[in-house]
Amino acid sequence: MDESPERSLPADHHEAGLMALRILQVHAAHQKRARAAQDKLSAEVRAHLQRMGAPEVDESDWPALESANSIVSALPPDLQDKILSKLPEPIREQMVELLFAFTAIPRQPARATQKLIQATDKRALATALIGCDPPIYHAITANMSRRAATMLAEDIESLVKAGELSTRDVREARDEVSTVLYGLYESGELGAQADE
Repeated sequence: MDESPERSLPADHHEAGLMALRILQVHAAHQKRARAAQDKLSAEVRAHLQRMGAPEVDESDWPALESANSIVSALPPDLQDKILSKLPEPIREQMVELLFAFTAIPRQPARATQKLIQATDKRALATALIGCDPPIYHAITANMSRRAATMLAEDIESLVKAGELSTRDVREARDEVSTVLYGLYESGELGAQADE
């Protein structure tokens, strides 16, 4: 039986998952008091990420959550769930927010994006897509019928022409889309539970 595209991952994806978990544990330790431990481990993590081909981070205070998110988002849902379940609650919440943020839509599997489209208010979705990055727009329209994508484009154009929306309206619509995506995850409609 053929593997689904989201499961066609490098053989070392378990190692990547463990590394992401380690990054987050370092982040949690840093929030408490272990700056020295973070500095030592961050050097190891940087070296490992470089070996994996991840983009290099130049900042002295490297973004642990973003680094881990770039790894975890590429893992199979069952491994994502295992990693998230081992994190302290505050870090888990921050990771989930990143994994299911509006900007994370292009990284979602097609099935998740289709559920998001079905569960989101059509006006909110159109508003959220105004001025968004092209990969986000493409991720949405690629998971719609041609007719539905055309209607969405027309809705966006009508909203823009009306000139009644502020940047705050767009931001709130994007937050609403993120909330729907997070709700799908929390209800078990995304992740490993949904694939069983």
